[in-house]
Amino acid sequence: MTNNTAGGKLLIATPKITNSVFNKSVVYIHTDDDTGSIGVMLNKRMDYDMAVAWGKQIGWEHPNAVFQGGPVERQLGYVIHSTDYARDTSVQLNSVLSYTGGRYIVDDINRGIGPNQFVLLTGYCQWQPYQLDTELALGWWTLADFDEEFFFQGLDRDAGWEHAINVAAENKAASILDMAY
Repeated sequence: MTNNTAGGKLLIATPKITNSVFNKSVVYIHTDDDTGSIGVMLNKRMDYDMAVAWGKQIGWEHPNAVFQGGPVERQLGYVIHSTDYARDTSVQLNSVLSYTGGRYIVDDINRGIGPNQFVLLTGYCQWQPYQLDTELALGWWTLADFDEEFFFQGLDRDAGWEHAINVAAENKAASILDMAY
């Protein structure tokens, strides 16, 4: 049985991961249960020219807000956004994040009536049952609590891995210090 410890957390690639897809990636894990784990990468910006071309297909007017969500079903696009916006198709992931797919949210954002904060993701990440637990045990990933500021601040997302790995290291050091006392 899976530990179900990653749900709602940031999954941060350690330097042990060297492949091009997950190298220096930060993934928000929104589902972690006995059926497997699902999440989205938050810090891998889509190439600008590709983002413009992709945006033209769906009428997306924000090429700087297009990121690679993961290697699975890259043809799918959906918007991760603040919870100040909701439609019938919206799914609330936590107290500050929701996601919505479909044309309506794209149109609403373009008209200025969508969520205050948003990013368009293409694809997602998926692990089979127990796979993520194994990868965590091998030291390929480290977990950190979800950080609203990481997701929504003006942080250069391309440099987001360094920020996330430092936060995770600080949290682990604090945990070790707490145990010592």
